[in-house]
Amino acid sequence: MKYILWFLGFLALLFCVVYAVLFTNSGNNFLKPYIQKEIQKYVQNRVVVESFTLKTNFIDMEILLDEKSRVILNGDFSIFDMKFDINYILALKDIKTQQLNIDGIVALKGKAIGHKNAFKIDAQGEIFNAKTLLDVDVVQNSIQSINIDTKGLHVEKVLALLNQPIYSKGFIDINANLAPTPQMKLKGDGKINISFGQLNQKEISKSFGINLPPNFTYRGDIDFVVDKDQVQAKSTLISNLFKLDAENVIYEIPTKKFYTDYTLSIPSLGALEELLGVSLYGNLSVVGDVILDKDLKINAYSKTLGGEVKASMHNQTASLHVKDIYVSELLKMLKQERYSNGVLNSNVEVSNIKNLDFQSLTNIKEANIDGDVLGKLLEKNSVANIPYTLELRANGRNKMVQISSVFDSAVALLKVLETNYDMDKNHLYGKYDLHVESLEKLEFIIGQKLYAKLDTAGEFQVKDKKLQLQGESDFLDAKTNYKLDDGLFELQSNELLVQNISKMLRYPDVFESYSSLNGAYDMNKKEGNFSLETVNGKLTNNQLTNLVSALTQFDMSQEVYKTGVLKGLLQEKKLDYSLGLEGLNSYMKIENGQVDLAKESIYGKFEVKIKNKDLNGEIKGSLAKPKVSINSSEYIKHKIDKAIDKNVPQEWREPAKELLKLLG
Repeated sequence: MKYILWFLGFLALLFCVVYAVLFTNSGNNFLKPYIQKEIQKYVQNRVVVESFTLKTNFIDMEILLDEKSRVILNGDFSIFDMKFDINYILALKDIKTQQLNIDGIVALKGKAIGHKNAFKIDAQGEIFNAKTLLDVDVVQNSIQSINIDTKGLHVEKVLALLNQPIYSKGFIDINANLAPTPQMKLKGDGKINISFGQLNQKEISKSFGINLPPNFTYRGDIDFVVDKDQVQAKSTLISNLFKLDAENVIYEIPTKKFYTDYTLSIPSLGALEELLGVSLYGNLSVVGDVILDKDLKINAYSKTLGGEVKASMHNQTASLHVKDIYVSELLKMLKQERYSNGVLNSNVEVSNIKNLDFQSLTNIKEANIDGDVLGKLLEKNSVANIPYTLELRANGRNKMVQISSVFDSAVALLKVLETNYDMDKNHLYGKYDLHVESLEKLEFIIGQKLYAKLDTAGEFQVKDKKLQLQGESDFLDAKTNYKLDDGLFELQSNELLVQNISKMLRYPDVFESYSSLNGAYDMNKKEGNFSLETVNGKLTNNQLTNLVSALTQFDMSQEVYKTGVLKGLLQEKKLDYSLGLEGLNSYMKIENGQVDLAKESIYGKFEVKIKNKDLNGEIKGSLAKPKVSINSSEYIKHKIDKAIDKNVPQEWREPAKELLKLLG
């Protein structure tokens, strides 16, 4: 009995000690440092337990963190059966834990009620200035359900919480009902709404090199279902530039595998000018999907421009297939004159996106260059449609592109060969081969009907937005070289038969000789000059030689003209020319002659000298059949004077000579 009393006394003493330690003021003060130390393990802020009161049925505690945050607990708490009904207040600012840094303000108040094996926590207040309601049910230390309703959560604060640049501003509303499964996974559903979203143009340009239009705004809705290891969602994102819908979004939590379909609708491509760097017209709709499973795959499809476009990307590889789109609709989208119709097909395979390594084949068939549009561009009237086909091949590697193309039309066949394009330097250079069966068909470009064939080849380059080319040809059976540099065209031709020029122009064949031709034409100023030099040439029988022969008994067609020079200045359709022929017994010259190419007319005053005989006259009329007349001649006048002196009576001689003067 004595030992029992001793044992009971010990228990009573132990109870008194425990009570004194736990439930008295001195005992509470004794526990404060230990509580403070335990809390300090989980936060990096300085922890101070300002007050702590624990009774057998009551608890009251106030904790200060960095003198900026405060936690208050107050309510019923039974130490024996572990039941509680506690009110709490959380006023937190810039809290740092081992798992998370909370930069901002969290202000919540609520109640925790129940017992240690089953209790409920509710809260209301603001998280990052967002009004928040929260309900949590806990059974056997396991969360049974979480219901959260947050309105007006700042997008920029969420990005800051995730240590991301502030790519956007806006507000997020979240409503979710979630419940853990026995496997400690979540199950439930929810809805996320984004409103008044606005992307940060400068930050996105800095991070991604993408130039967005100013004031890019958006809003969106996401409905999601969580089922253990999988999240399924449906979303709509609407911006002032486009609408993006996803009907089937799947995210596998353990494997981080992601899949989504999408429909992208762009009502106005013109609004994307800053993003794309080009001004476009029209609208566009694209459907496709995105798969992320270690590798990234993106597929896209659009039925547009009268045909269809398919594109896909897999990590660093990509492909593009364009089928049967209308060239006229493509030009319309590019805001270009619809100078061509036709059907375009293209296949592009990219083996390395980073290095721009690719192969492509593009062709245009059933096509016509629109004569009306081309005529307006060239300021010409009545230009006929030009049927053509085009094939273009390109291979790229390390930002160098090799190109070859064949343009086969009703007017010319142009082959561009061994061509290279340096993408870094924006430099295009290569070789070309041009065949024109009849230059007559190029009248709308040349401005003159030329009846000859042209075969030429050469090299070209485009650098600093300037075209340069050089080439050579056996044009008109003569050795011809030419070059074009920034709009200035220069030509040199040797061993050129003058009669071949006449045939090409369909002008009368009046002179036979080999010649050398030098010419230049400024395409910007639309003016040029030329010089044609002949050697050992002969005039053919024509109106001029026949007239001279009748008057002087000298056959100019039998004369050899050792040298001859024809020079001209061309401005628009007006040609000013001069001519000089130097023979053994005669010479001929024309100064200040004019040719109107638009009217195909010619005018010029000529002077012919044959030993001691002279003739002055003019050539005028159509280029095809000009008229030649004699205006004056000292030789003829002297011959007539002699005839008058010999055959006219003395009294009539002076009147006859005066009359002759009046007639010129």
